[in-house]
Amino acid sequence: MEFLQTWINPIYAIVLWVLVFVLIKPQRIKELLPIGIIAAAILFMVEYVLISLGLIQFNKGWVLVAGVPLLNPLWGAAAGILVISYMKDDFSKKIPILLFFTIIAEIASYVAIKVGNLSFLGNYSILYDFLLNFVVLLILTQICEGLYGKRIYKHI
Repeated sequence: MEFLQTWINPIYAIVLWVLVFVLIKPQRIKELLPIGIIAAAILFMVEYVLISLGLIQFNKGWVLVAGVPLLNPLWGAAAGILVISYMKDDFSKKIPILLFFTIIAEIASYVAIKVGNLSFLGNYSILYDFLLNFVVLLILTQICEGLYGKRIYKHI
């Protein structure tokens, strides 16, 4: 467990970027890179706020920047690219996609908690984390559609 406690974030980063390169064409990845940057920034800000409020704590990581593992924004960028690459233009199809990726995020959080990398503090729980992740993905989708809507949906 000690190994995973330290290495879970690099493992998530590697797995997610491998998925990006396997599932998405290189030209499409290039088009979606700005979305990855936005996703990385949002993930860092949300985790920083949660740490500042005393709701979560990262127990181990390679390098912590303001308490956030340095590689979290890196895997957040890959996750953002994956989410947006599968997003549909029709609103009724967005909710199942957002729920799917929220469940995946919760599984990742659960694993990080079980290996000792992440701790939820106070009354913060998996339920609150699920709701927050859903809202964050919804906000990411709305920001990216507003900025890059034509780029996102030109392949649909």
